[in-house]
Amino acid sequence: LQNLQAKVAENGFRVLHIHNVRSTLKEKGFDIFKNIVENLVIPVDVFIVSNEFHGLSFKNKESRYHYVYNLSTKEFAKFLSNKDVFLSTSLYEPFSLVMVESMASGVIPIVNENVGAAKFIHNGINGFILNTNIVFEAIKIITYLDTNYETRFKISNEARKIYNILNWQRV
Repeated sequence: LQNLQAKVAENGFRVLHIHNVRSTLKEKGFDIFKNIVENLVIPVDVFIVSNEFHGLSFKNKESRYHYVYNLSTKEFAKFLSNKDVFLSTSLYEPFSLVMVESMASGVIPIVNENVGAAKFIHNGINGFILNTNIVFEAIKIITYLDTNYETRFKISNEARKIYNILNWQRV
């Protein structure tokens, strides 16, 4: 556990969000994501993968923001390898392939209950499902995971098991 804590402390906590910034659709949830990040009381590294970043700014100056343009498949797999959580604030999405790819890499999903892929998440076991107060719940979960290394490690390992359920041989 000490090695895990040292590694986490050295690298910080990393939140991943993937979004089409051009999308002005409220149901894509970027405003919710922004509200969560701006109200975190812990500093985090926020990685936003998108095709465009016009006018993005955040009030929370304690956190660091990294803007990443769309990546190739190989680049994306490598990119996922050291992220802690995948935060999806879409109010509705039929099926999030990115969420499944993230889970297979051990990235803990935090998603809205209306995301189709949420049916593969066992709340608190291999990820988290946000229900009513999305902003408050997400902040609470991220803060909890930031300081509970052993739990974070266990949930990350459980998230990886999605590959046993959703792989090309079984789909």
